[in-house]
Amino acid sequence: MNVLILNNDCNDNQINSIISVLQNGYSELSFEKVNPVTCEVTQFDINSILLICFNNDNIDEQILSVAIKFQAYFDKNAVIIPISFSDKKYISNEPLSKIKSHSTNQKNWENNLANRVGAFLGLKILPKDNQIFISYRVTDGKDIAIALSSILQYIGFKVWRDDDRDEDHEGNLTIGLDVQEQINKAIIQSNLVLLLDTPEADYSKWVHHEIDHAHAHLVPVLPLCIRNDGKKGSHFRKLQTLNRYSQSDVQLNNFDEIIDDIFKILADVYKRKKNVPFEVANKFRDKGYTWSTLDQVKLLFESKKARKFKDWRTLLSHCPLYDGIHNTFINNFIIYTRGLNVRRNENIFIYDGKPRSENEIDEILNEIPEIAVSNIIILHHEQIEEFLDQ
Repeated sequence: MNVLILNNDCNDNQINSIISVLQNGYSELSFEKVNPVTCEVTQFDINSILLICFNNDNIDEQILSVAIKFQAYFDKNAVIIPISFSDKKYISNEPLSKIKSHSTNQKNWENNLANRVGAFLGLKILPKDNQIFISYRVTDGKDIAIALSSILQYIGFKVWRDDDRDEDHEGNLTIGLDVQEQINKAIIQSNLVLLLDTPEADYSKWVHHEIDHAHAHLVPVLPLCIRNDGKKGSHFRKLQTLNRYSQSDVQLNNFDEIIDDIFKILADVYKRKKNVPFEVANKFRDKGYTWSTLDQVKLLFESKKARKFKDWRTLLSHCPLYDGIHNTFINNFIIYTRGLNVRRNENIFIYDGKPRSENEIDEILNEIPEIAVSNIIILHHEQIEEFLDQ
């Protein structure tokens, strides 16, 4: 991944501070300080991210020209992040005025910048449409969905919203195609489902379907909780254990916090998809096992090791998106194992985050009726080496 830096009027210390923040978070990144006079955007990689660093919003014409060409050349794949080192939080020049700038004057700007870049890195490495799917119930979510779409597009995201949805959720209908088929496809091709978790949403079977369909295809779901009862967290029981949500009101007055939460979850997913399977694979290989990918999107991996008498030990591993253990994702793993025509000795659900005790795991498994016949073992990634020695 390449980060391109256009310097409008910043000093070396300011530029180096940006590079240092991003290097600490993403060692895989390379950085190139772009000369706006001699550069040709056709030489840039499609996975490049363009940073425009400035102190005042009087952007040099040559820098502006590079940004315009970059946006036109890469179209929907173009990621431009203006970074302000002053009180000038926005660039007035088109088309940069349509992109929210990142200010180093804001609190926790380093973490927020790392999450913003990580979010777009995640969009680029996944075979998706680089979009956010907004799930909502029209009775109390339509106006919020419209406002939220505008905010997300201002940040630089593509948005899929069923804008013709009515109270029966028969919307966005293309002639000759089933509406639910279109919605299902849009969810699979999205990088995040942003759920408008309003008081009425939990009563919609269609919203429940969209959540379940997203989880089944490893599309992360972020509830944006809008409550009128003074409580916090999701209205949906099946989402409460994730302990992952954003909170707001019907006017979306804290939209900066909402955007930061979106960046954080996308950056977390990117890091988990990049790091956890890599670390687990090394542990398998150190113990003499092979490691091959069966399904990169669903994070399914197969490992083999020869045993005595020409026998092989075959293991299927799954590394989920979220930290912790959740019965929804274990159920999905059971479904995955049935769909694969592979003989295995064990199926391993490898989780990240805080290690759980055996009693805690047993309590989770007791809520899953089919776990007894699924041949699934649940392990924290730190327990892998001990398990493979057995």
